[in-house]
Amino acid sequence: MISRTIFTLTGCALALTLAGCASTVNSVAPNYIMPHQSKNGLMALAYVCRGHKNNALEKALAFGNQYPLGSLTYGSVAGGFGNSDDIAITCDNKVRYYLSSMPAGKYTFSNLSIGDGDTGGMNINFSIQPQKVTYIGRLVIDAAAATTSFGGKEEVSYQISPSSAVDLAYFKKTYKNIPSRYYRVDYAVLTD
Repeated sequence: MISRTIFTLTGCALALTLAGCASTVNSVAPNYIMPHQSKNGLMALAYVCRGHKNNALEKALAFGNQYPLGSLTYGSVAGGFGNSDDIAITCDNKVRYYLSSMPAGKYTFSNLSIGDGDTGGMNINFSIQPQKVTYIGRLVIDAAAATTSFGGKEEVSYQISPSSAVDLAYFKKTYKNIPSRYYRVDYAVLTD
């Protein structure tokens, strides 16, 4: 299990909350069928964000949401315009699953923002192969101290947890049109 804890000074809660809502991954539908000879692959990611219920001020700043919101930014290692996207994060202590189609290649998760807590840069690398579903692990986020209030110092920590048996069972049950032979496990790697 790989983990990091990041301490940051808080910024503008409203800006971070808006950033968390801006763009989200286009997950594939449960009836998805892998196209023959596609140059794309699928990223399979599970995450759980351990948070707390927002107080009245935090709830107002989070547009009425009961739990802290955030975003996980990823993009192509090759870079270039339009080669990054965000996954919307809700810190409600529930396991969430994402299956997203993307071109084969090398990618990195570059930032994690929860409320006012921000990693200020993260470096978790993974690769996608054509016509394969790549399970990259379960991202476990501890944002119990991250809030949407102004001021103070916040803590957001995260780790990659190898929970392949449970998570792969979920993906295979939900996406029944993708044969088991297409799945591969290749845990994301946390680097400095």
